[in-house]
Amino acid sequence: MRLPPSVVSLIEAHLIPPPTPQIPKTTFKAFAANLQPLTPGSLPTSTSRSRNRANAKAASPAVHTTFVSASTSKSTSKRDPLPARYRTISVHGALERYPQNPSIALGAAHRLLDDQLSAPSTSSLVRNLIRRQQIYERIIRTFSQHPDTAQVTIASIYQRMIEEGVPPNTNIFKIVLGTAIKNGTAIIPILRQLVGTDGLPEKMDIYLLVLIIRGIAREVVIKPKDLERVIDDCLASAGVEGRPVEFDEILLESYGKKGDLKGIINLLSRHTHTHTTSRSAILSLHLQALTQWIENSLLRRKRRGSLFPRALAKDLISIYGGPEKMPLEWLNAWMNGERVAGNLETALNVWQVIASLSNGPDTISYTTYLRLIKLLPTAEARSRLRGLVKDLATKNSIMDTNTLEHALGAAFTHYDLPLVLFLARRLDYSPDQHHPDKISATTRMIDILAAGIVRLHRPLISPNHNRSNGITPDEWRRITISVQEESKRGTELSISLPLSTPLAGLVPDHGGGDYVGRYKPRSGTQTRASLVLPLVRLLEEEVVHRYKVAGEREGDQEILKRVMMDLHAEILA
Repeated sequence: MRLPPSVVSLIEAHLIPPPTPQIPKTTFKAFAANLQPLTPGSLPTSTSRSRNRANAKAASPAVHTTFVSASTSKSTSKRDPLPARYRTISVHGALERYPQNPSIALGAAHRLLDDQLSAPSTSSLVRNLIRRQQIYERIIRTFSQHPDTAQVTIASIYQRMIEEGVPPNTNIFKIVLGTAIKNGTAIIPILRQLVGTDGLPEKMDIYLLVLIIRGIAREVVIKPKDLERVIDDCLASAGVEGRPVEFDEILLESYGKKGDLKGIINLLSRHTHTHTTSRSAILSLHLQALTQWIENSLLRRKRRGSLFPRALAKDLISIYGGPEKMPLEWLNAWMNGERVAGNLETALNVWQVIASLSNGPDTISYTTYLRLIKLLPTAEARSRLRGLVKDLATKNSIMDTNTLEHALGAAFTHYDLPLVLFLARRLDYSPDQHHPDKISATTRMIDILAAGIVRLHRPLISPNHNRSNGITPDEWRRITISVQEESKRGTELSISLPLSTPLAGLVPDHGGGDYVGRYKPRSGTQTRASLVLPLVRLLEEEVVHRYKVAGEREGDQEILKRVMMDLHAEILA
């Protein structure tokens, strides 16, 4: 089965952009940008191989000076710069012993190809090509099993194969295109170099077609309807009835980029109302559609009040038989979609379904729910937030890092300072020894606590707690000084907030006394732990200040103890 004319015309008409100087050497990007189309109906001549070799060498001189494809093993061995101890190592041995040095494995692969280059005099051209093809496939497959260096090694071996005039078989083509797509490298130049020649594999299976269509959808400006026609042409040429789900995943992405919600709904409805698509495949398509809708910046203004998440949910409810029977993965995504759309009541209803499940919510459920709580009115938000923390405490659940970060943010958003302090006290404050019942502070947690304290001192703009979220550099300097002063009661710190966004600062140059610009380093685990106690003390002062009643003689520690005991009675009862 050959590629249909609709696909070939797209590939041939696609303009190949000039190579970018910043492209990493020895990658498909450097190689593919310099490929020259073969003469239709013939294998590469020695002249075309020389031209391709020269272009490839110009694109990535560092590697191809080392491993230039040669007509004889003798010429290659003369140019081999590797130390003698590497010249007898096998490809497998090089990958196992030197996984971070692909040049050694490439040297072994090219030497193996050189040793096998001369075909027996009794072999026909076809047999020789098949034998060489099998050797290339074994080498390329071996390199594909080491993903960290696969892009570099496979590109080099594939280049030599094309220069020799050995056409890739189906398996080689799958690995080459799959590696290119995984690494974000254009595959159209690779296809264009072989289209119209005998270079393409004789057999095009579904997986290979999926790779080709995925590359076309990503690299060619094409409307979703035209892409659908191309897919149908491919499937017709392959004699495939119906459309495999993998192609509709590509179409969904194409419709999503255009923001065509109607096209997405129509596409999904074909699977929802047929009995040929599995339930898991339908779920996967709906998850993909909802995720694209949430992440598409072009739809940001159109998402408010949208019924798109609900429309997708109705499809799945009709399949699963009710919201409570749907997978947790979908319920989490649905709740998040309604949150993004601003349909808060619907999102809360979805949370109730999640909370009633026998296996209960997971981390994604909790973090999504906490993000939802931030959008609620303060009175309702505080009640729900404390209820959630109580639920976690009652179940003896260990609040993980991600959940604690979002809980701190929600508590600060609605100015529930006792709860903020309660959560902050769960952080490990010992730089030297980790407590098993504590959670190690992250840079984001430290910044949430510091930024929250800053916002407490800003004037309230409206009754609905609208304050500016951005912290100015001057405000970061002030909270840094406050933390440093508070730490003098313990260990003196030398830090600069925020930790998650290092700032450019002026520091003395030890050589000449002049000041030079440097980026202050990110803090380590010990520094973060040493920041917890000063921040907790500042929070304690804020709680005392907020709950102190004028005229009463109650001391600061008594006030703090009373407030926190009331909170503990509510949450830990």
